[in-house]
Amino acid sequence: MPDDRPDDLDTRERRAQDQLAARIAARVTNPDGSTRVMRLGEPARNAGDIYHFLMTSPWWQFFGAIFIAYLSINIVFALAYYAVRDEIINASGFTDAFFFSVQTIASIGYGHIVPIGTHANLIVTLEAFVAMLSVAVSAGLVFARFTRPDAGVMFSKRAVVTMHDGQMMLMFRLANKRRAHINQASINLVLAYDDVTAEGEKTRRLADLNLRRTMTPTFVLSWTVRHVIDETSPLFCRTPEDLRRAQAELIIVFTGFHESFNQIVHARYAYGMSDIHWNHKLVDIFTTHQDGRRVLDFSLFDLTMPDGQG
Repeated sequence: MPDDRPDDLDTRERRAQDQLAARIAARVTNPDGSTRVMRLGEPARNAGDIYHFLMTSPWWQFFGAIFIAYLSINIVFALAYYAVRDEIINASGFTDAFFFSVQTIASIGYGHIVPIGTHANLIVTLEAFVAMLSVAVSAGLVFARFTRPDAGVMFSKRAVVTMHDGQMMLMFRLANKRRAHINQASINLVLAYDDVTAEGEKTRRLADLNLRRTMTPTFVLSWTVRHVIDETSPLFCRTPEDLRRAQAELIIVFTGFHESFNQIVHARYAYGMSDIHWNHKLVDIFTTHQDGRRVLDFSLFDLTMPDGQG
């Protein structure tokens, strides 16, 4: 047999990494449930889309957009003040006009630079009105983002296909990261995969997967979700390679009533085929403490083991 030279091992490792990267790139859905599909020629954003962006963008983008808007407003009014600088005491250049705008929009009022003409005071009046609206909008957006409820639900990074109670099952689990109860919690599980219609057209199909249990009265610890792979299952008689070729993904949507927020919360997750371990089982996350109490060990939450071990 030929020896495995280091360069051969490196080549094989690079090829495996490239194949994994290609499978990840081919996914339609990210693990958090968001889409990976590129959008070309989509309609231009309107005011409602801007609000949606400010509500859903990361915090650094949100504060960056607010800062750019704040800076832009001050520059616009600084240009207006600079145009009538003869009516403003101690305002000799654009820098003075800019910082006078900053003082006006924030109602600081140091008093070093003072408007004395009609035009300058009209600009001050307009900027004060814009400042009032800007503060109201900014405060409302910040409050809405801080008070937006988060379900606080974590999903296992891996799902498994294994024998359980004498039946082949697809299984994954979720846990409540907080101590508050989520009442009337429910799960919807969908298999998304590429298929070809009778007319030969490519299509993306969505197939509901029936679960052993779709609802729990109260969710406070963990929940292992189980789907039986029998003759009625879309996964029946499909191999992992079949599902990879179809670019299949599992999409999960969680819904429940959060008692702390006193409103309905949602969470979503998606598994690609590389996230599903066949002939593996989930590691038990419950142990017993020395004093006899049950313990939920989150360090074991994402672990799986081959069938026959443990």
